Amino acid sequence: NAVWTSIAWTPTSQPGGTILRYQIAVSNDPSEPSWNYVGPNCDFTQYFTSSPTSIDTCFNNNRYLKIVAYFISSDDSTTSTLDSVTNDYTVAAANPYIVLTDPINTANPVPQTQQIFIRFSEIMDTTSLIYNVNPATSTTETWSENNSAVTINHAAPLQECKVYTVTITQAKDAAGNNLVPNPVDTSVTNPFTFVTECVHPWITATNPASSATDVPLAAQIVVDFSEAMDTTSLGVGIAPNLSLTSAWSNGDTRVTLSHVVGFTQCSVYTVNITATDLAGLALVPGPAPNPWSFQAHCTTPYIVTTNPAQLQYNIALNAQVVVVFSEPMVQASVHGLDERRPDAHPEPCRAARGLHTVRHEYHRGQ
Repeated sequence: NAVWTSIAWTPTSQPGGTILRYQIAVSNDPSEPSWNYVGPNCDFTQYFTSSPTSIDTCFNNNRYLKIVAYFISSDDSTTSTLDSVTNDYTVAAANPYIVLTDPINTANPVPQTQQIFIRFSEIMDTTSLIYNVNPATSTTETWSENNSAVTINHAAPLQECKVYTVTITQAKDAAGNNLVPNPVDTSVTNPFTFVTECVHPWITATNPASSATDVPLAAQIVVDFSEAMDTTSLGVGIAPNLSLTSAWSNGDTRVTLSHVVGFTQCSVYTVNITATDLAGLALVPGPAPNPWSFQAHCTTPYIVTTNPAQLQYNIALNAQVVVVFSEPMVQASVHGLDERRPDAHPEPCRAARGLHTVRHEYHRGQ
C-alpha cells in the first residue's frame, strides 16, 4: 500500500546543450524480470524533466521502485550531471493482503511438480501462518523476500487432473494485523483454486514384444505402463482365446498376465489392452504397440522358406532347391519329391540326379 508522492534530484539545472530526464518502473516483485519504465501518467513516451515533480497515482500500491536516468548532450565536450535522486513516499498503517499467487486463481493446466507461491503486501509473522491445501498433500514452507513471501513445497507430485484449493486461514503481519482481502486487485483471491495437468497413460513396453517369435509356451505376458493405473479398469483381449489372470507390481505400473494352459504351438497371438490411470484417463498410443502380436514356439518343425518359391517359374535348369526349416533336422529323414513326371513318387534326393538337387539350411528354433 505504498503511495509514491514525488521525485527530486540535484543539481536541478544542467549545462547548456544538455538534458537530464527520468523514467520510473514499479513492481511488487523484487526480481521483476522485465521492469517497465514510464514517465508521467505511466506513459512510456513521457519523461520526468523538472525537479521536484509529483508522481502519479498509477505508481501506487507497488513495494519496489526503480529509476532510470537519461544523460543527453549535443556536445561531446559537455555532459549533464547528477549528484542525488530522492523519492518521497508514504505507507499508511494497513492490514496485510495477498498480492500474488502462483498458480493464479483458476489456472489450468498446472504441472504436478509446481510449488505453490504466495506473496504478501508486507513483512509477515511467519509463525502465524495457517493454511490448507485440498486435496490434502504433505507440505513444508519456505519464506523469502524478507519474510513477505512464502513457498508451499510438496515433495510428492500433486494428483493429476484434480482441482486444488489453497486457503490461507490465518496470517498476520509483524505488527499483528490480520490478513484481509486484496483491496486493489480482486482477481487475487483467498482461497484460490487451480487444476493440475491431465496426462494420459501409455504402454512403455511389453514382453513378449511386438512381432516376437518362438515365444515359450508357458511364457507370461508382461505389460509396463507410464504411470500407476487403476487396476480395476484393466481389460485384456487375446486371440486365439486364452484364460488369463493378472497380478500388479511396481506401484501398479506393471501387470503380469499368467495362464495355466500353455500357448498353442506355432500360433500367432494378438493381445489388446484397455485401462485407465488413477485420474480415469484412457490409454493413448506410446512406444509399445497396442494391440500387438507374437508367435508361440513350434514344437514340431516346419518349412520356413523355399527357393524357388511356390509357383515360381522361369527357374534356371541348374538351380538348386533350398529349403529352410524352423530347427535342425535329422538329415537322413529329409526326402524330396521329384515332380517331373505325372507318376512321380517321393524318394531320397540324390545330387547325382543333377537337375533337381536339394540343399538344406538348418536353423534352430527355441
